[in-house]
Amino acid sequence: MKEVIKQIFAIDIFLNVALLAFACPFFSQGAGAIPRLQEKVAALKQPVAKNQQGLRGYTWTETQETIFKGETKSTKQSQCQCGPDGKVQKTSLSGTQPPPQQRD
Repeated sequence: MKEVIKQIFAIDIFLNVALLAFACPFFSQGAGAIPRLQEKVAALKQPVAKNQQGLRGYTWTETQETIFKGETKSTKQSQCQCGPDGKVQKTSLSGTQPPPQQRD
């Protein structure tokens, strides 16, 4: 679960860095480069938006265990996905369950 979120953020950061690295040389070329820069930025925005929309389609299952003094007190499972606002939304799959086993 956390790995998927980390991958999503890593891809987003990579795309933003690539966009900045691509755009920086054009700023030093004067006013004539601005229309070309705007065209290239517009061309990059479309695939970035498509990638972000695709990443929002992922779902994962989160398992939360409450452990006290080595004994599992409860286990909760939720199905998680990114909502339209980009925040994680959770849907409960199960309530509190009896502990399946003790941990050492």
